[in-house]
Amino acid sequence: RYCGGAARGWLLGAALTGGLAVALEAATILDFEDLAGGATITRQYAQRGVVFRSAYLAVDPAARSGTRVLRAVSPGAEVFTPVALDMVFVRSQSRIRLFAASAGTPRNGTLKVFGQGGVAVGQDGPRMVAADRYSTLFEVSLPTPLIRRAELHLDGTAHFAIDDLEFD
Repeated sequence: RYCGGAARGWLLGAALTGGLAVALEAATILDFEDLAGGATITRQYAQRGVVFRSAYLAVDPAARSGTRVLRAVSPGAEVFTPVALDMVFVRSQSRIRLFAASAGTPRNGTLKVFGQGGVAVGQDGPRMVAADRYSTLFEVSLPTPLIRRAELHLDGTAHFAIDDLEFD
């Protein structure tokens, strides 16, 4: 369920399990349209449930929604080794979903997710990430909320970006 931009909301769903009502948490969707482009992003989304390790908010007309995307590094940065886009979640999550684009050249990418203590609990990929189009979907879904951290890696580069990050 899309909650108006990047909002976190609560849904009250009636479940007929023993006649009890169960509160279901709606997914958080970050489209990155709420902050100005050109900023380094670390804790700005902590209130919404995720902290980034020095990502870069950029304007990109190819974005899936709006014009802003989150890059692993600034487009002008001279980076000679591959860098992952790291996300640390405030609470454990059961599902992570995002769309990725590689800068200039299609490359293989992998979304890896980790639980408590840095233990790998799942991954999506490797898969080819389209160049300059946010059309490559990565998603990891677990039956229980175990995901504390996620990393998106693209082979041989630090120049890539994501849009429409969704987690619950």
